[in-house]
Amino acid sequence: MAKWCEKDPRWVVADREDGSNVNGWHWEEKNKVAWSRARLADLLEGLESPQEEGVGAQITGVTDLTGEALLTIRKGNKKFAVFDLTLTLAWAGRCGEESNEVKGEVKITEFASTNEEDEYHFEVSATGTGKEQDQLKQTVKRMRPAILKQLAVFVAEINQLQQ
Repeated sequence: MAKWCEKDPRWVVADREDGSNVNGWHWEEKNKVAWSRARLADLLEGLESPQEEGVGAQITGVTDLTGEALLTIRKGNKKFAVFDLTLTLAWAGRCGEESNEVKGEVKITEFASTNEEDEYHFEVSATGTGKEQDQLKQTVKRMRPAILKQLAVFVAEINQLQQ
């Protein structure tokens, strides 16, 4: 083994003007928020509740996504995903063909790589108040298992990312 005072070239790290992480040896993080936003939109938009006596709702979009999603790479080949996201989904629904459309949001917090599905928090709201809004909020709340299924697909995919 080389001694420090001998300045063995195997142990000397050359200064690099570009500050590059040679061979990816040290910790690297790649921001995956944009990928996460696009992928979650693909997975969740268009998701529909089962029709129950003419009452139905559909996820119409991902209106907000905040937090972080990172692909971490250590020593060049050890990769894992870390994310902590808050999602806001828009929904729309009707209580029968003759009724007015009701809109609202589903806010999902605690969606993180360190949490289990039962730790994710779901908050469903509707624009306005009334019987239709209450009925549709309950319908959207029953969509939780379908939403969780799509979130599980996202978790599996982000953990399989290579770059």
